[in-house]
Amino acid sequence: MNYNRLIMCGRVSRMDALKHHGAGNPCLNFSLASNTRLGQDKQETCYLDCVAWGKTAEMAAKYLSQGREVLVEGRLKQESWSDKSGQTRSKHVCVVSNIELGAIPKAQQGAGGGYQQRNSNSGGYNQGAAYNDSNSQTSEPLADEDIPF
Repeated sequence: MNYNRLIMCGRVSRMDALKHHGAGNPCLNFSLASNTRLGQDKQETCYLDCVAWGKTAEMAAKYLSQGREVLVEGRLKQESWSDKSGQTRSKHVCVVSNIELGAIPKAQQGAGGGYQQRNSNSGGYNQGAAYNDSNSQTSEPLADEDIPF
């Protein structure tokens, strides 16, 4: 059995401009930074390059910004290329299928420093949203009767 699925939550660390490839297919490249605590005083940061296509790319270009919290779902893909010296290089990227938006840095909302706090009533973020390219609609929470187990 083969299964390739990635779910990662972090902050946008780099964003490129929205590009159009081939017959005008939108594409957006960005990087995600996620921290893992390794004890009380240590942490490790993992950076992952991501690529979104189609309506997901358009939505991401509109709403993502550096520092914004985001959860991405997708699959890992290994990209390979030859550098200037002829060496074969490779890296893993996440081909994004779903994006859920989190907190917006207050500095980008016009207020000074810090991040928007979680809304304790909803369990999500005040500015939160979800986008899933598989059905081109905003994701909504499932009711208990919709869960198959």
